[in-house]
Amino acid sequence: MTGFVVTTLVVGAVLVGAFCVAMLFDVALAGGARALAVREVESRRWRPPFVRGQELFDWARSAACGTVDRVLREPTDARTPRRLMSEIEAGLEHALVPGSVPRRHAGPVPCPEVGQGVVALTAPEALALADCLREYLSPAELELMRRESDDNVGWIRRISSVYGSDAPCALQRADCVCKAWRARPLHCRAVHGVTLARATGCEDPWLDQDAFRHAEQICAGARVGLREGLGRVGLDDGLYEMHGALARALEVPNAAERWARGERLFAACLPGDVEALGLDSARVLH
Repeated sequence: MTGFVVTTLVVGAVLVGAFCVAMLFDVALAGGARALAVREVESRRWRPPFVRGQELFDWARSAACGTVDRVLREPTDARTPRRLMSEIEAGLEHALVPGSVPRRHAGPVPCPEVGQGVVALTAPEALALADCLREYLSPAELELMRRESDDNVGWIRRISSVYGSDAPCALQRADCVCKAWRARPLHCRAVHGVTLARATGCEDPWLDQDAFRHAEQICAGARVGLREGLGRVGLDDGLYEMHGALARALEVPNAAERWARGERLFAACLPGDVEALGLDSARVLH
């Protein structure tokens, strides 16, 4: 009798355990399915229509603003800038590299050897850059990066006009690949768009139809949408020169957390608008 009871209890425990595991498995599958569904919806939002010019700009602006609204529904904290820019980066990959979905490109591609001119970015871009650099650089390398950024700010302050190709970039390695590729500014992504498309084996007529202008419209629209979304919730929506903003993000303790609380950490930085800098806007990429 005792043996029967023990056996019954063991079998019952096994059945209950199997049932619980099955439930957990179903929940996990359901959660995974929901995550995939959300990801699919987001990727569709970032698939550009067959339009050009202002219509394409307006589409990218709306897609970016919608992404900001969705991300910022959650409480903001020190992780918000990186999370926000990662979402927009994923969207831009769909938009700038046609045919690459669902496969991803192999890796980073180099910038032009002469640089990209004066680069303008937003506060979350600067904070995401600093966060990314901390993952790959030692404290000594980070300090060198901060000093180089400060030096470039001084260089920009001293000039009255500049060709875009002459502006230095502290983020470029010797091989011209960005030191913070995954978090590079929106400004830079248009330059990489065509190269990335070819790297994925894309053979779309898009590549022969003013591809850079297409990418430029998307990135410019996305930046405007990003700023609009930030402004709606009272976060810093300014546009700043990259080196000054990056140096500030690296040197201010808890910069991302303070930005998430609404502080205007970059107010003293050089503006990202080349006309406000006193530069020749016809000669500077912005």
